[in-house]
Amino acid sequence: MPRGQSAAQPALALQCASRDDWRCARSMHEFSAKDIDGRMVNLDKYRGHVCIVTNVASQ
Repeated sequence: MPRGQSAAQPALALQCASRDDWRCARSMHEFSAKDIDGRMVNLDKYRGHVCIVTNVASQ
């Protein structure tokens, strides 16, 4: 996996405006995701911090 990319990027791609926007992303900081309260959060907020991205979706 290239440096600066995470395995979680395809999952986060669902939050992008266009279906293929995630392919151009250079880092997770270009994405937004829902926080635990359901509010959208720009992941750039966490730039410079150690982050663990966890998929908590269940079926």
